[in-house]
Amino acid sequence: MDGAGLDTVIDLLRAATFLRIEKLADLASKKVAGCMRGKTVEKIREIFNIETDYTKEEEDEVRKENSWAFDPYGPN
Repeated sequence: MDGAGLDTVIDLLRAATFLRIEKLADLASKKVAGCMRGKTVEKIREIFNIETDYTKEEEDEVRKENSWAFDPYGPN
């Protein structure tokens, strides 16, 4: 899958899921996860063209309540 664009990998993931080809879906999922690894929430939103429904205040509250999820070193 090296060299395949993200859109292609996502299409492949959808097809593999629909066709119930588990190993291919797992491989494509790992590729998509690798695209997100080490990226900020904002960068992931940009890559996947995701708009937030939260206000700035709501987002700050969610980050505060789930601060462990935003720790780059993970939970202790």
